[in-house]
Amino acid sequence: MSNSETVGGFGRPRPLAAGGRGLSPQGQLLLAAAVFLACLAPAAINGFPVVFPDTEGYVVAADVFRPQFIRAFGYGAFVGATGGVWSLWLTVAAQAALTAWLVARAVALDSARWPQAWHAPVALALLAVVLLSHAPWLAAWVQPDLFSGLMLLSLLLLVEHHDALGRVERVLLFALLVGCATVHLTHPPLLAGLGLFALGAWAVAWLARSGPTVVRRVRRTAALTLVAAALGWGALGAANYITYRSFSASLGGSVFLFARLAADGDAATALRPGCEAGKPWAACGFLDRFNLTADEFLWRGWSPLTEMGDAPSFMREAAEINPVLIRSIWPQWLAASARRTVQQLGSFELGDGMDDEGPWMLGGVLPDIGLARVTDAAAATRQATDDLRPLMPRHAAEALALAGLLALAGILVFGAVRRRPELWWPALVFLAVYLGNAALIALGGEVHDRYGARLVWLAPLLAGLLALRAAHPPSAWA
Repeated sequence: MSNSETVGGFGRPRPLAAGGRGLSPQGQLLLAAAVFLACLAPAAINGFPVVFPDTEGYVVAADVFRPQFIRAFGYGAFVGATGGVWSLWLTVAAQAALTAWLVARAVALDSARWPQAWHAPVALALLAVVLLSHAPWLAAWVQPDLFSGLMLLSLLLLVEHHDALGRVERVLLFALLVGCATVHLTHPPLLAGLGLFALGAWAVAWLARSGPTVVRRVRRTAALTLVAAALGWGALGAANYITYRSFSASLGGSVFLFARLAADGDAATALRPGCEAGKPWAACGFLDRFNLTADEFLWRGWSPLTEMGDAPSFMREAAEINPVLIRSIWPQWLAASARRTVQQLGSFELGDGMDDEGPWMLGGVLPDIGLARVTDAAAATRQATDDLRPLMPRHAAEALALAGLLALAGILVFGAVRRRPELWWPALVFLAVYLGNAALIALGGEVHDRYGARLVWLAPLLAGLLALRAAHPPSAWA
């Protein structure tokens, strides 16, 4: 069963069950337009797209169109492909358009099961949820964070509405899923982990002789996530191999892991035997200076990393040293990572990373490559004086996020008890990804609200859609 009403000819007519026709093409376009404009509003209020210290690196990667040592190349390529080197407004417009497309389609495809009288009020209510969430601010931010939620939403559309989507739209959604896997180094392992989890669920469903609706959802999730993860990893590895003759998702990833391990354990004690044995490690000259947080080691001027040649010079040595550190401090690392995972699960404040540091950090390299206009424009914004964050609907966004998480947990239990996979499987997928995201961040980085915000904006929208599903009999979703 699917919605016969489509936009741009992407769908195909199919027989419907309970609700009849879904949201009309005109309704979908209006909804998409409203989301699109809402996602541009924060940039308009600011006077320029919102930036972060990392934005400079992505713009440089877009300008030279080659990978950097410490970041996934996908987002730099996206900035370049969308014309971000010419104007960052084009990049955030593209992000707003992708958000509008996925949100409008998610609402429209589910609306086929709603009574006709529900269409307008429910669509408006869900629109309000999106507008008050983190989503518009993430879409107006020149950072890859938005794509974590878009990655999950495109996956859910492919899993839940495969038969309702036309061939062209399925291809576009899968291309977006793979593209999202390339924009941040945590995305391929996040997808791979979900794929392995789904494979395990598939085995359990087969042993339990579950019905076809369960098996179909689990099988699609496993296939899509594992293939997308492999293609994403492959694309990142190929880009680095072409540029640096090294097949790796990120050549500088070893430096990030070193920073995390050194912060969690006694790096000096672990490395001193090797140093005394004559290992030619640059780190041997700085054993008494590794008592820093991971962020301090990576980004602060007083870090010994600068004197060690920064990431490009240290990354191969870090790859050699990390196994030594892991063998020595793995209990402390895992224990600290478990604590950080719990902290990260509750960290999703709107506005983290959108303070005045972003605009003032753009002046290092961009003027030297002829992009001083970007730094000048960012310096003339509300963000540059830290007057942007007070305008954010922070309490509403965070309350909606928490309500969405709690609602999804309740829907998971309700759906499992009632044996309704159309409820419990999407809820379980989101919660598993949210937990996996927190664990990945904890293992390799520091707790930051922006890492929770990049996914949690989707929770209230998904919870609303699933609650509407729960209001209809299971036969509507067979």
